[in-house]
Amino acid sequence: MKKMLFLVLVVSVFVVNSAWADYLVGSADITRVNGYYGGRGGEFTLYNVNLTTAGYSSATSNVLSSLGSSFQTFCLETDEYVLPPTHVEQVWVNESGLTGSQAVYGGANSTTADPLDYRTAYLYTQFATDQLSGYAYTGTVGGLTRSQTAAALQRVIWAIEDEGGSDFAVNFMDTPLNSDQQVLANQWMTEAGAAGWTSIGNVRVLNLWSNTALTARQDMLYLVPVPGAALLGFLGFGWAGLKLRKRV
Repeated sequence: MKKMLFLVLVVSVFVVNSAWADYLVGSADITRVNGYYGGRGGEFTLYNVNLTTAGYSSATSNVLSSLGSSFQTFCLETDEYVLPPTHVEQVWVNESGLTGSQAVYGGANSTTADPLDYRTAYLYTQFATDQLSGYAYTGTVGGLTRSQTAAALQRVIWAIEDEGGSDFAVNFMDTPLNSDQQVLANQWMTEAGAAGWTSIGNVRVLNLWSNTALTARQDMLYLVPVPGAALLGFLGFGWAGLKLRKRV
């Protein structure tokens, strides 16, 4: 009974705090696996990070056994950089902003914060759960490989988030698209708009920081298994280790 009461109290505290705070989950390592990325963007592989992969399918998690637990993601900013393989000292799960999660201190369209677009959240949810139409999780789809579909999806995410490159026929960020990739990118743009999402669902932005002068390194995407799941052990450590950051 005491254990149950403690759990209820902990959950209650988290529900209150999650309405006004982002939370630090420690550090992370970032790499890119051959055959899983195209150009200068994703897919990126995050590992050695205190985040569950329970929301991901087998096609988008633990893709390289030597890395241990990992998940696949994409970046949001075109003027913040990580050069995989690399280590980032701080990973914050962002619960702030107009849509419920946002990139911070960077981006071609902002120097402060950039709320996550509902369309990006839709596409990343479909990707992470192995349901994104036309994505080559294995083999080829429509003549395109996984790395080619990854490049197309990264370009779509940058375009939706107003980072540039919305003309898919033009090379952008050293991530050119051939004619088949352009068709797929336009298909995803249409699909994301037609989905009609009015929330970001279970997708959150990870704000990645270096301890050196607290430099913003990049912002990437993460799919939580259920909203507010972090406190219940999904992040890999207890309540005492959870650090909160007041929203700005």
